[in-house]
Amino acid sequence: MIERLLEDDVARAMRAAFNAPVPLPVLVENVLDPTVAEELTYGLASLDGWRAEHFLEEFLGGTKRVAAEEFESASALARFASWQTIDLDSGPQHSLLAPLLHALSSRTFLDHLRSLGPSGIGEPRFKLRRYGPGDFFAAHTDGSSGMGVLIYLTDPPWQEGDGGCFVYESPSGTSRFPPRFNSALVFPYQDDAPHHVEPVSPTGSIRYTLGCDYA
Repeated sequence: MIERLLEDDVARAMRAAFNAPVPLPVLVENVLDPTVAEELTYGLASLDGWRAEHFLEEFLGGTKRVAAEEFESASALARFASWQTIDLDSGPQHSLLAPLLHALSSRTFLDHLRSLGPSGIGEPRFKLRRYGPGDFFAAHTDGSSGMGVLIYLTDPPWQEGDGGCFVYESPSGTSRFPPRFNSALVFPYQDDAPHHVEPVSPTGSIRYTLGCDYA
């Protein structure tokens, strides 16, 4: 199901990016079979049970989840993230995504990630998020080891002006990665490379993101 992520040309690009003096993410296009990607997107759009989550940054560091009313009344600088999410361990969403989650947690794929260079690759934890107009994720890091894989199913297909891009800020500069339909962004965790998700524009596409945390 995720054979594209295992192909030699993709592996070479990842090794070069991850082992450079300043490691960089790699965006892989057409990561799933097109029919599978379309079926997954249709299934995600039909799910009930999505719940909104809002987070504020605390004065001494860290974040806290708050109700929508408290989030809206907070200052813009204190707002840390907003999105919708749904549990993955039961319900139709579990059945829909089970084959993909199985492939992403397989021994073959874990061994492949470990062969690419970054240290600290562990068993994955999965989160499914839906970003709509105004949703965003402020700048943060995920530690100094491990790797993230973000699979994008954006509907309708992303276009310039939609917002919702992943922005990676490394010591060598800023890189911006659009959440193109049926693509995957793979990136090593670095303490000196914060990243964020731009706000989705008022008319932007719905941005479904399956986040895979290998750390």
